[in-house]
Amino acid sequence: VDSVPDTVLSVTGAISVSDDDQGEGAFDPGTLSFGGRTNSNALDTDTAELGTLTLLDDQGNYSFAVDNAAVQYLAAGDTVVQTWTVDSVDGSGTSTITITINGVNDGAVVTNDARSVTEDQDLNPVDSVPDTVLSVTGAISVSDEDQGEEAFDPGTLSFGGRTNSNALDTDTAELGTLTLLDDQGNYSFAVDNAAVQYLAA
Repeated sequence: VDSVPDTVLSVTGAISVSDDDQGEGAFDPGTLSFGGRTNSNALDTDTAELGTLTLLDDQGNYSFAVDNAAVQYLAAGDTVVQTWTVDSVDGSGTSTITITINGVNDGAVVTNDARSVTEDQDLNPVDSVPDTVLSVTGAISVSDEDQGEEAFDPGTLSFGGRTNSNALDTDTAELGTLTLLDDQGNYSFAVDNAAVQYLAA
């Protein structure tokens, strides 16, 4: 109802033990140990225990909890699979508890940028000759808590449209070329000075 993610992610479960020997149909909580961790994403090289598994009694009831903030780096499809083992009281049996943490897609936060070029601009005033090509560089940015997703996809760059201030200019085609230089949002724009000579002051 509140649409607010839980601060702590938790789950409960149970394993069981049976032993014909009287007084031995139980687990020894003192033998609970972390067995290891497997990360589906190669970028995640951490092998430390993530979260806490607690054996609630000697009958195998357990709970697992991990801070939601600690798993924000997991992207959609990412998993962290962890195991713990615990022995029966007489040591004749060992049970394994497996906990899987699933990642989800956290939305990226991006910025916009706006730049301009001016007809007959001269970036080299010494020669007093307008530039043949008008150009400018800029950058947009992206931040994403999901591992490996703090970048742009250059393949999705697309022309969004054009607005002309003069009603006589009815052309809607892309004028000049914008190039995304890398996946971090650096870009350049260039247009031939000759192509914009029709623009008035």
